[in-house]
Amino acid sequence: MDDDYTIVNETPGNTPIRDEIIKEIQKAIDDQETTLTLSDACYEKPSVTADDQQIADTVSQLDRYMAATVTYEIKGADEGLDKAGILSLLDLKKDGSVSINDTRLTSYVQHLASTYNTYGDVRKFKTSKGDTVKIGGGDYGWVIDQDAEVKALIEAINSGVTQVREPVYLYSGYSRGTNDIGSTYVEIDLTNQRLVFYMKGTPIVDTPIVSGNPNIDGCATPEGCYALDAKESPAVLTGEDYETNVTYWMPFAGNVGIHDATWRTEFGGNMYQWDGSHGCINVPYDKAAAIYANIEVGMPVVVYE
Repeated sequence: MDDDYTIVNETPGNTPIRDEIIKEIQKAIDDQETTLTLSDACYEKPSVTADDQQIADTVSQLDRYMAATVTYEIKGADEGLDKAGILSLLDLKKDGSVSINDTRLTSYVQHLASTYNTYGDVRKFKTSKGDTVKIGGGDYGWVIDQDAEVKALIEAINSGVTQVREPVYLYSGYSRGTNDIGSTYVEIDLTNQRLVFYMKGTPIVDTPIVSGNPNIDGCATPEGCYALDAKESPAVLTGEDYETNVTYWMPFAGNVGIHDATWRTEFGGNMYQWDGSHGCINVPYDKAAAIYANIEVGMPVVVYE
């Protein structure tokens, strides 16, 4: 199969039929013929001809499958199955029946996943200072649910309908495209102890912070690209040796999150190296309020040194 199919007319058979040949030879002798050209009756006829009902049924099945073009709605991508793509996923059996090849369809869905999954990717990120850094780790990104997508794609092809659809996702990011962080995110610069919250490319909060103390085991703020897990106001933060009340709590990496810290009078500088948190991002009360009022669960939080 290529990008279309063609019905090829049958070829007359060349397997001889002994009894018919003897009859024609005997007749030629009786008629005193000096030459003899055997007729088609002396050869077995093709078992299937181009105008057989079986061929018509096969064509009907192929046309139904190939009517179901699928275009995937993935920003920044040109992905889908046209008529040729659908044809490449089909099996034509000896009895003329047509079916979807499960192995080839599964391979296509694996191609989608390997091409468009971004969960845990190492990303190039342009910081607010204009530098480009590489950020790996974290739990932000897109993951296609391959088992569910295989079932959905089989349904789509069987429907015989042209359609535009999204893959079935196991995990979803806040923005879709080659840059899935997008233009709305929280940027946390641990080296410069600074947090900038961008909303559609515009910084709406820019504040000094105090992050986790990197000199105490288990207290350094983890780097990576995360999805905001939740919002809670007020909240009580608990650990092995502390219980703290805060007004605004925005976790992004387990028990690590952004929150107000009214017990602090100073933020920024190098104080995190001797007076840092247990890992959380401490921000002034008014800045925490502004972040909380605008941030949504699922938004990316980018943390780097």
